[in-house]
Amino acid sequence: MTETTKGNLDTVRSALTGITGVEPVAVGQAERYYVIVCRPNHEFEAVDSFRRNAQPAFWPSYEELVTTRQRQNDQPVRRIRRIGIISGYVFTPASPSRDFTVFLQRIVGAIEIAKTFSGAPLVLDEADVAVFRRIEAEEGFKDTVKTEHDFKIGEKVRFRDDLQRRWPPGKIIKLARQGRISVEVAMMGRKMEIKVLPHQIART
Repeated sequence: MTETTKGNLDTVRSALTGITGVEPVAVGQAERYYVIVCRPNHEFEAVDSFRRNAQPAFWPSYEELVTTRQRQNDQPVRRIRRIGIISGYVFTPASPSRDFTVFLQRIVGAIEIAKTFSGAPLVLDEADVAVFRRIEAEEGFKDTVKTEHDFKIGEKVRFRDDLQRRWPPGKIIKLARQGRISVEVAMMGRKMEIKVLPHQIART
């Protein structure tokens, strides 16, 4: 989105305030995101449910081509499956004017807002979510050809897409299919598993 387009949208939103209930964008204020805990394998349904309730949501994920038991013309049928880069969580812009405790009851697959150790809602900065977006953008669609690499389980690595070095180093815990690598990193008050491609990490 160009600066001109963004500026026009902010002007429109400000003009509608008080008429339609649209809140103006605070100048210079970066968006923040709630981390929503979801039932396993229901993240995509949760994102769809958020959007149907007029609330944006984001689940970092990629598409994988998998072989099914079905056959057509004596050939196995393959289908596209969506897999989470981070499983069990989706992100949605924080909205102080909305009671999320009540709102989440309408969201399919959502369990609760992730909490900090103090019990407050866990909120991520836009810069943290941007790292997930960059990882997702580079994943794209990848065929079944395995990507070769020499990473080993137990090695400490950093994420190349974390341009501002906001995240702590992680540890490789699994060498997944198609050359993907599962990295465990301590963030958001818990240990999280993030799936990446070899070129997206570097040894520390």
